[in-house]
Amino acid sequence: MKRSRVYHQRDGGVTPACTRPSYKKSYDLRSRSSSVQRRPTVEELEAAVEPGLGFIPDPALLPRSRRGRQFLHGPLDWGEICQVASVSRRALLVWLLINHRRKLTGERWITLTVRDLARLRVDRMAKHRALKVLEAEGLIRVQRTRGHTARVRLVREG
Repeated sequence: MKRSRVYHQRDGGVTPACTRPSYKKSYDLRSRSSSVQRRPTVEELEAAVEPGLGFIPDPALLPRSRRGRQFLHGPLDWGEICQVASVSRRALLVWLLINHRRKLTGERWITLTVRDLARLRVDRMAKHRALKVLEAEGLIRVQRTRGHTARVRLVREG
């Protein structure tokens, strides 16, 4: 059986369906300008900003290696890590978060935000139990105020 082509009548004549104008917009895939714009480096961005303004560059302008990635600031005491890890996994996560927040904020007394805890899949009750365990181990001090989140301080500042 022979396949027949589909034809449409337009302007009194017959044209194949594949040559009809498309209802979709077409875009030129070639670059409009012959010169490719390069993104500034981090050093160039930092040099362009006056110190003390607290400027945070647009993440799209940062190199791929620094976009959206967070790192744990060290050094961390291996003995303390082993001590906390022997107690519980959640306590280790909370202790690492305390160290991270301490280095990030630069303050002695810190609070653990719900957002940071949620990233580690630690709920409020697990945080409460972990803080009690860490306090009993002598690794942290905790200030508790009714109706407020607990304020935590590391015993050994690292």
